[in-house]
Amino acid sequence: MQEVTISGEVFKIAPRYSEGHSLTENEAAALNQTYFENIRNNMARGVADAKEAGAFDYDEFQKKITSYANEYEFGARRGPGAPRDPILSEAFKLAKDAVTKAVIEKYGQRHGYAADMIAEKAREVLDKPSGQKYKDLAKQIVDARLGAAKEVLSELDLGSPQAA
Repeated sequence: MQEVTISGEVFKIAPRYSEGHSLTENEAAALNQTYFENIRNNMARGVADAKEAGAFDYDEFQKKITSYANEYEFGARRGPGAPRDPILSEAFKLAKDAVTKAVIEKYGQRHGYAADMIAEKAREVLDKPSGQKYKDLAKQIVDARLGAAKEVLSELDLGSPQAA
């Protein structure tokens, strides 16, 4: 059973779908709609960035989108997004910022580097020995955030949770 909160009340609902489930026409349509929306949402930034930089190539993006769509899995976190580990996630952000600044410093603009290209270069930076400095700084940032959160929580009287 899956617990679902509705208006502050927790209800148990039996899962309807499992691996191998045969879909009805409406279920397939709903899943396909979500699939198309997810691909559009996940690829929009790269297309917009390339267009803004004057580096948009329709055929190149059609290949990227086809490849992404062929590999897409619902619920899978992959691609240009940051990893889930908070330290690696922060290190990834720091590396992306550094790559973006380096490109702007060299070319005076993003020079056709779309978000996915910058993310790819950031991953390359993190894979090199010099990328350790971003991981070390990320650890300091995450530790500082956790420390601050613990300090704030210790000062708060949160009481007991109440139904909304």
